[in-house]
Amino acid sequence: MRKHSIAVCVALLCVPPCLNSLRAEDNAVNLIATLASEKEHERAVALDALKKLGEAATAPLVTAEADQKLTPRQLLLVRRILGDRLIESTTLKPVDLTKLTPFGADKAKGIAGNLDLLMDRETKLLVMNAEFVLEQGPLEYLVVVKHPNAKTHETVTAVLPTPRDICYALLACGYAYAAEVDANGAINLPREAGIMISVEYEWEPVHAAMGDAPDANAAAPASSGRKWVRVPIEFFAWNSQTEKTMKRSPFAFTGSKFERGAGGKMDFMADIEKSVVATKFDSYALINTLLDTKNVNPYHAAGYAINRYDIPQRGTKCRVIFEPWSGGELSAK
Repeated sequence: MRKHSIAVCVALLCVPPCLNSLRAEDNAVNLIATLASEKEHERAVALDALKKLGEAATAPLVTAEADQKLTPRQLLLVRRILGDRLIESTTLKPVDLTKLTPFGADKAKGIAGNLDLLMDRETKLLVMNAEFVLEQGPLEYLVVVKHPNAKTHETVTAVLPTPRDICYALLACGYAYAAEVDANGAINLPREAGIMISVEYEWEPVHAAMGDAPDANAAAPASSGRKWVRVPIEFFAWNSQTEKTMKRSPFAFTGSKFERGAGGKMDFMADIEKSVVATKFDSYALINTLLDTKNVNPYHAAGYAINRYDIPQRGTKCRVIFEPWSGGELSAK
């Protein structure tokens, strides 16, 4: 019996790595099929096994999502497995809100300030209440204002404070205006104009009960493990050229502009357009990407779209966070 066991171990060690990989992928295909089971226990076992397969399951999951006719439950579970891996990779930690104060607060005068816009001037941290507003479709923005006239049909999140208040808060925290990014990318931008953006929300890792008919009165499954996470906002934007999420990079505080409106009044255009963070240069937005997207049409294959793998359900409450770029001088190149 001992000799037989040793022989089996030696045989396994001699299996070529490529063959092991193929076997793992075949196993993943079978497990993905099991995700269609009506039995929650069987789905749970398959989910656990797919998670343990790690990268070996990635290609079969992507292929199944893109090319196979899956049941609604299967499709949801496959996408969430892929998305959860990305969410779990973040090193960002949730913000300690107790260290922030509402914008415009004045204890001495009894002014509460804007509870939807919190800030810390020392760390230059801004936190805004928001919600996810889009589950699929092309993107021209990452952040707009929650308003009937806002472009919520092409953004990831909608924040509650006005662009004017956000702009004032950025200036109060010491952020500097950046010059507009020109077509040749030749303008160097001050470091104080750079902003890193993240989103904090209650994340529910994939579990076997997902896809079942929701019960409004039922509590979340015990296995769901809901918790607050903070991830780069780029996680939710899919680059159709690279087939990856949007590159993580600083954004420039371009500050929008004033234009003369009806009756000769000077209008702050970010307030009119409700635009906060743009993925393709928008002179009316408060903040613009430094990535070269001037020729990107979001309605064609070269543009950005919602990352369907990890976007939360429309209406999910979140917080959008601005913090300073600390990597030196910015460049539009």
